[in-house]
Amino acid sequence: MVTLPRLVVAAPSTGSGKTTVATGLMAALRTSAGLVVSGHKVGPDYIDPGYHALATGRPGRNLDPHLVGVDRVVPLLLHGAAGADIAVIEGVMGLYDGRLGTDGFSSTAHVSSLTSSPVVLVLDVARMSRSAAAIAAGMVAFDPSVRIGGVVLNRCSPGRNADEIRRALDRLGLPVLGMLPLDPSLATPSRHLGLVPVAERDESVALIERLGEQVASHLDLSALLEVARSAPELDGGPWDPVTALREGDRVGFDTASLVPHDAGSTSDAPVGRAAGAARRRRVETNTVDDANARPVIAVAGGRAFTFRYPETEELLEAAGCDVRSFDPLTDPTLPAGTQGIYLGGGFPEMYAAELAANTNLLRDLRAAVEAGVPTVAECAGLLYLAESLDGVPMAGALPAQAAMSERLTLRYPVATAPSDSLLTRAGEQVTGHEFHRTTTSPPAGPQPAWLIETSPPSPEASRTSAETSPPSPETSRTSAETSVVAAEMAVLDDESRVSRSTSAGSVPTSANSADATDASADGTDASADGSDVSALVGFASETLHASYLHVHWAGHPMLAARFAAAAHRAVPHLSAMAGECAGASAGETADSRQGGKVSPTGTDGALSDPLRHHGDVEIGDGLLDFAVNVYPGLRPEWLEQALHDSLASTGYPDEEPARAALAKHHGRECDEVLPTAGAAEAFTLVARARAWRRPVVVHPQFTEPHAALEQAGHEVTEVHCRAEDGFALDPAAVPDDADLVVVGNPTNPTGVLHPASTLRGLLRPGRLVVVDEAFMDAVPGEPETLTADRADGLLVIRSLTKHWSIPGVRAGYVVGDTAAIRDLEWARTPWSVSATAAAAILACATEHASAEARKRAEEIGAWRGRLEAGLRKLEIEYVPSTASFVLVRTGAGVREALREQGIAVRRADTFPGLGPEWVRIAVRPPELTDQLLRALEGAAAAEGRQ
Repeated sequence: MVTLPRLVVAAPSTGSGKTTVATGLMAALRTSAGLVVSGHKVGPDYIDPGYHALATGRPGRNLDPHLVGVDRVVPLLLHGAAGADIAVIEGVMGLYDGRLGTDGFSSTAHVSSLTSSPVVLVLDVARMSRSAAAIAAGMVAFDPSVRIGGVVLNRCSPGRNADEIRRALDRLGLPVLGMLPLDPSLATPSRHLGLVPVAERDESVALIERLGEQVASHLDLSALLEVARSAPELDGGPWDPVTALREGDRVGFDTASLVPHDAGSTSDAPVGRAAGAARRRRVETNTVDDANARPVIAVAGGRAFTFRYPETEELLEAAGCDVRSFDPLTDPTLPAGTQGIYLGGGFPEMYAAELAANTNLLRDLRAAVEAGVPTVAECAGLLYLAESLDGVPMAGALPAQAAMSERLTLRYPVATAPSDSLLTRAGEQVTGHEFHRTTTSPPAGPQPAWLIETSPPSPEASRTSAETSPPSPETSRTSAETSVVAAEMAVLDDESRVSRSTSAGSVPTSANSADATDASADGTDASADGSDVSALVGFASETLHASYLHVHWAGHPMLAARFAAAAHRAVPHLSAMAGECAGASAGETADSRQGGKVSPTGTDGALSDPLRHHGDVEIGDGLLDFAVNVYPGLRPEWLEQALHDSLASTGYPDEEPARAALAKHHGRECDEVLPTAGAAEAFTLVARARAWRRPVVVHPQFTEPHAALEQAGHEVTEVHCRAEDGFALDPAAVPDDADLVVVGNPTNPTGVLHPASTLRGLLRPGRLVVVDEAFMDAVPGEPETLTADRADGLLVIRSLTKHWSIPGVRAGYVVGDTAAIRDLEWARTPWSVSATAAAAILACATEHASAEARKRAEEIGAWRGRLEAGLRKLEIEYVPSTASFVLVRTGAGVREALREQGIAVRRADTFPGLGPEWVRIAVRPPELTDQLLRALEGAAAAEGRQ
């Protein structure tokens, strides 16, 4: 039995204020009561859970019996609420409204009963008095098995009318848990499919904060907690992705089913054209040296692709995949080594021009699909793969054109697989939902993805049609009054709309004052009389599955298992553009070798994505490496042994011993440290952890934090340290409204060590300061480290890879503010820190390792002194450094000249604020340093003569 305080926020109808109360309550319980809150949404809606995530700092979760099955609702609730003090479940539509003809299946009341959760009833009383009590009485009496624990009065001002309503409710024995007044500042914009997703709203954080403040001020949090704590214990355990994948085996998934089919139907299809014999040859000849290799799954993200269930990524991670997000708006290629592509839902129609402008990625995506990289596309992903969207070019990986339509398609169907494909086996059935205002021509390919059989429309219908294409003033009310008959449920609640067309014109509404309307049956793609309709839809092959249907993979884990297995078998995709920029894996092309030296390759000239250019691209066979800042000596024997021993285990990685060792090493508590897969993962977690309003990166700086923030959809403000100031940081240059500041110390590439007092001066209430100390271990004694500071809003990121010569292990960690650490934890994927990385962290967090680290730092200092002395002798300008590298102003063209002499240094013009006259030179032992200085003297002289 499991104890979980919980409650359901419900209402008699859509538009009553459920989202306002539920989201505000989540924020208030987290900020005012200091609780860990888990947010959940009844139904398949993607958008409300985004606001829940912002309010709680944890992923928003869906609870939908239609999508996942009745038996999985409680386990998914417990999974989502793991580690939480309370779960708040936002209902959908009216309390008892479910699929038509099913007596309320998948309704809020149904989920309340399945989870034994008490209900808090939200009543919009702006236009009523004692009648509110009559409505509440009816809601209580309609189904005695649903326990209503109290009432919240929305849009209720204190006074005689409020007192009248209270007295009437008192007679029913229903406590009033609070009265929320009208607040126009809570207005939320809508578009043709409902609320604007949180990732697309720069003001989302302020809105959530305001909601939390209003709820904390006007609702009785103590009484609401009592209602939640009255919920009985739950019988069962949490949903587990590994167990779910085993369930996939039991429903018909086995190893044999992964073998590419020889059926000719797909080899002739115009989708996944290389998925026939050529692909089969590649699969047969492909061998994987590392049996534990994790195939990269490229998942579309950013502002245009915001819809996917968190369990999807959790299942793929549990299946041994490395899930990596990419932004179709900004990234020039798919992630390196992509072996599977997942394109979820979103609003590509709102960003069609920007998506079309990213031609490099469109070409790369099409090439990957046509090469047979396993690809799943749902709704927005389908549009993105089409030839065009409203006439704007898309990827062209599917033989279809997409366009906006006057009809809103809303379905909550059972779908049947008409044939074997990447995800399905012929005759299998799944449950899903559709919610879109576009169509494709044709609607299906030669091998359709699904046979859709529907009863009347989907759970979203209730609040969207009236706003997706505004009706005329004469029809808006009429359609709303008749719509409940046609609607099955509501995926999107209608609490938060900016305007509606009424007989009086366009009337602004707010998150707790919406004059909600419901959708008409005419606005859907289902028959108005409720008769079943069926159609073949989508595009499929043995390597592709694309359709409008959204499927919750927790309800159908065999789909995740098959996709992951196909990715494991797939040949990693090599982006053509990556080849142009980086050459072969060694940073060169096969034809570029000349007499044992490497001529300049794609590392020269303009780069398509300078933020993702790193020193490893500069090196190659025949080149002396002064580009990468890895310590060039041997690893200590004790570290070698730890790495070797870590490979003996066949279990999942356990990072807790490493976490405890880090806490002891830095004199911190365990909840103040977090092991990560190198510093790069930490930067990605920071970018994803919160909806930053104004993130700032201090440059010149390691570019991964900047790139990660942009990939997460944030617009980054750059603050530049100037060469004439010695690249010193001026805290006054950081905008006051910055809520995230990322700064290196010592900074890569300048090697400047900022005083700890200067960095402390960046701290502000409501701001997170992230200090990248990846190279602090190269500073003897680490005098300016902030790892011991217990300041609110401070995180320090460390890396072990350079100092200990283990860049391939990907070992790092974060130290700091416990609340920020928790936010990073929920944003990360399971088991991201490998067993080998955990072993390295554990081994390097000892007193013996600390002594060895200082010895290395002193050795690096001596080597650096020799390099800097040589530069002074040559009268070449450089920035005095404290790290394992030196930033040098050689002048333009010297880097290329050094490459001709067989020496690779790191170009620095990819760091914002620096130009092509700068290079970064890694510190090396004296004999190598002398060789570099001789080459540098010759190169500089040659450039001077020119």
